[in-house]
Amino acid sequence: MRKGTLYMLTISVIIPTLNAAKTLARTLSALLNNAVKPQEILVIDGLSQDVTTDIAREFGCAVIVNPLRHTAAARQKGVMAARGEIVAMTDSDCVPSRDWLGRIQKHFLQDCELDGVGGPVTLNRPCNRVQVYCAAKAIADIPEHEEVITRKGMRGRFSGANCAYRRQVVMNVGGFNQSFGAHGGDIDLFWRLVDSGARLLFDPYLTVEHLGFAKDHVTLARKSYGYGIASARLVRSHFPQRRFDLSFYWKPWIATIQAFLRQDREQHPLCVFIDHFMFALGRAWGTIEK
Repeated sequence: MRKGTLYMLTISVIIPTLNAAKTLARTLSALLNNAVKPQEILVIDGLSQDVTTDIAREFGCAVIVNPLRHTAAARQKGVMAARGEIVAMTDSDCVPSRDWLGRIQKHFLQDCELDGVGGPVTLNRPCNRVQVYCAAKAIADIPEHEEVITRKGMRGRFSGANCAYRRQVVMNVGGFNQSFGAHGGDIDLFWRLVDSGARLLFDPYLTVEHLGFAKDHVTLARKSYGYGIASARLVRSHFPQRRFDLSFYWKPWIATIQAFLRQDREQHPLCVFIDHFMFALGRAWGTIEK
């Protein structure tokens, strides 16, 4: 049985940053307002040009430089440097709930065989139709109740913005694959842990609010393109037989027509088309890249 008593369970929080001065203070304040306190907060900074690192130090965080700048490298550096038994991860534009660390601690204490826990990333007050679309998409296909995830897929996926693992379990599978860069490294790690037989629990009440959802169509297009590239890399690593799945290239048109017919506030046709079309472009580029 693993160690897991209340007085010895330690949590390291890992936060990648890059020019995050506008939001980092809210993230850190939310963490420090949790009843359960982390052993340490590691801010892994990608050579920010603003006062991000000054803010981190004001809150008592350890700052580690990430010369590669992207999130996969940042999270790997954080895991390597962490001293806690549990590594909890969120982003510099996220606000964890007041019981975030408490719920993480509770799950690991109640189940000594648990290897990881994750939850949804939400947006409580979307400011326009682009954010309404992104917020609805972020919580699509998530379990309504606690569920142990045993299959690779997007249902109950662990986002790097809201997850926690036993550090040793992450180390045992080689940590984060830094070739994924800015997108997809969190899902790749999650799927490798599923393959390894790790016990992974999705808790729909373990929430963080994401402040960085796209606010305009240009940002939505850029992010969707990046996710498309990440999708191709994930497929190449985990489902090579599906590498040339042509369905991604007609989905933008079908999805847009369906959105027009439904007249759903959360599925605005222009947002649907931009998202699917740019994702397909990214998927195409990621498929042919070496």
